[in-house]
Amino acid sequence: MDQTQPRSPAVEIDDLHYTYGDGTSALQGISLEIAEGEAVCLIGPNGAGKSTLLMHLNGTLPGIQGGRVKIWGRAAEKKNLREIRRQLGIVFQDPDDQLFSPTVAEDVAFGPHNQGVEGAELERKVALALSRVGVAPELRDRISHHLSFGEKKQVAVATVLAMEVSILVLDEPSSNLDPAARRALIEMLKSFNLTMLIATHDLELALEICPRTVLLDGGRVVADGSTGELLADPDLMAAHRLEVPLSLRLR
Repeated sequence: MDQTQPRSPAVEIDDLHYTYGDGTSALQGISLEIAEGEAVCLIGPNGAGKSTLLMHLNGTLPGIQGGRVKIWGRAAEKKNLREIRRQLGIVFQDPDDQLFSPTVAEDVAFGPHNQGVEGAELERKVALALSRVGVAPELRDRISHHLSFGEKKQVAVATVLAMEVSILVLDEPSSNLDPAARRALIEMLKSFNLTMLIATHDLELALEICPRTVLLDGGRVVADGSTGELLADPDLMAAHRLEVPLSLRLR
């Protein structure tokens, strides 16, 4: 992509509010824009509103109570959700939440098949998606729930990539991974030429993948800027129950 040219907004969030049925106010006026090709990390303490925000991007949480969300200029409302879900895919924290077919290949094929893709083209999409996440061909006929947790994470990402999305959204992608699987995940994400929004507590991952980081707390954006500068601010981190990453403390 020509970095000298202005980039189109992939995600536009304007004054977004959301309150759960029990009265918990999760989002209190979130405004955020992500440009085409950007990789942005979303950080904050537990209960900051990160997952709630992600679930608004493709209508996983039905109904916007206040404000607006646009994906590639389309409002995230019922009439547009089918097209938005062709463009934006969410990988949930627990891969078991999106793996439900008898085999790995069938899980990866599910999305494009529902879009009407069949035959050789469907096989191409499945093979390409599995290759991009590093899943060995011999695993394609395995039962997804018999895989290791790291392999399940890879397959969960492949189910989204098979849809050929332009925006990849991940909720805590490195949680519960051993060091080798975490490193494989980071290298995989670094290889993608996609717009990405990653909600994470893994601040070292944020430093490696995302030039920009947005800090949420109490359902509001409290900081938005360069990842290295934002995460190196000890007062800011402490004020929001976070720590400066060890790699920055050792410099």
